[in-house]
Amino acid sequence: MEWLKPLMEDLADSIDYAMAIGVIGILGYNYNCLEEYHDALDLCTKAMAKFEGIFTGEAPEFFPLYTVIGDALWGLNKPKEALIWSKKAFLGSQKIYGATHSKTLLKMGILASHYAALNDFKKAYDLQEQSVNCMKETLGADHPMTISSESYLVNIISQRKRNLFLRKKVIGRRRMLLQKMNTQLGDKDWLTLECQLALAQDYVACGSLEKAKVIEEQWVEVMIQEFGQDDKRTLEGIAALALTKKLITARKVLYWWVPRRFLK
Repeated sequence: MEWLKPLMEDLADSIDYAMAIGVIGILGYNYNCLEEYHDALDLCTKAMAKFEGIFTGEAPEFFPLYTVIGDALWGLNKPKEALIWSKKAFLGSQKIYGATHSKTLLKMGILASHYAALNDFKKAYDLQEQSVNCMKETLGADHPMTISSESYLVNIISQRKRNLFLRKKVIGRRRMLLQKMNTQLGDKDWLTLECQLALAQDYVACGSLEKAKVIEEQWVEVMIQEFGQDDKRTLEGIAALALTKKLITARKVLYWWVPRRFLK
């Protein structure tokens, strides 16, 4: 990321404003990836203040900056402010590029994720379902972007359907999606692994702890091989597996103890 800084400084007074803003957007995105949210926010807000008088009307050059600012605010635990910027990025992209353009669909997914995190699952579901349907028409059902968006749609459905019997219906859809991911992306792709872990969590929520345990054990083994034992995601999976094992043990104790209490 360091190579971007001198390039950005060279472009600071350049007349190639679109390139300058593009480089700033890349740098801001990288700051967010490193969880340096204050730096990303400061960089992009200053860039907008510097260049906003240059463009007239809706400036698509600014849309990536809107997204970076929204993600930075989200990382700083300011979800309502983040929602404003993600909505601005989506509406602007929809106006300039159209509802079915890939740039618009990506921003639609980001907006859906922000609604879901604020527990507004109805809006999140409607947006994500629209995104998935558009991607199926324009990119095809087996395109990686479509599969990724469909995976997140199932996550939203899973969050909405907290009822046990409705949650079991989600498992069927998740298993079908996981099978597609294994075929199209491979069993060691991160999207596939993410879906696999989500399936295990669905089984835990439904009380199918043994099934969850088998999946989590396989998942942890692959994660250690592919990403290492110290990877943050691997550690989270190990913690989830440990919790599942504790729940299995607790349930066995409960099943042994409760009948005997009633017999006394």
